Amino acid sequence: MEFLEVAELYTISLDILDAVPEVLVIGMTSACFVVLAAGLLVGCFKALIKIMGR
Repeated sequence: MEFLEVAELYTISLDILDAVPEVLVIGMTSACFVVLAAGLLVGCFKALIKIMGR
């Protein structure tokens, strides 16, 4: 019976779920910017290779 005396009741707050849409939008936007930046770097590198004549 000692365990029942020591055990405490914990409540879980679901307030964090209110911020999920904002976090999702920020994550998707940053991922898009990363993909665009990578594409831009590859395009610039290809153009540089063409200018050098290889």
